[in-house]
Amino acid sequence: MYRKLQQLNEGAISDETETLKSLNALLYATNLLTAYEGLAIAKKAGIKPDVFIDAINASSGQSYITKTLLSCDKQKTKYGMDSTISSIYTSFSSTVEIARLEAVPLMFTSLTQEIFAMAINQGLSADSNECMSDFIEETIGV
Repeated sequence: MYRKLQQLNEGAISDETETLKSLNALLYATNLLTAYEGLAIAKKAGIKPDVFIDAINASSGQSYITKTLLSCDKQKTKYGMDSTISSIYTSFSSTVEIARLEAVPLMFTSLTQEIFAMAINQGLSADSNECMSDFIEETIGV
């Protein structure tokens, strides 16, 4: 994605490129959390993970996360995502700073930041983003 942004900015690494990269990380992180939370709630309600994943991916709730990470969970394969909890948190942190400087209220972003901070505080900072599924399930009590 970073190279794509550089191409859009004619090869320059600009503040805009850095902001777009941070915003992408924020949307990824938020979607990751909500997808895993949905899966945990489905499990708690007795819905099989593959039924949940198929239903979501056939409807308007589908996303990159549900089509790649959750679908790969279902197939028990490695998804090739090597981002750590800490690297995702760091990537979207500049978005948080920009929003605060611009006095933009952070309704959902602050929750995403808090959840990632909780995971980091529990020693998961170097773990892959895949561990967020277990973290959320433990937090919810699945």
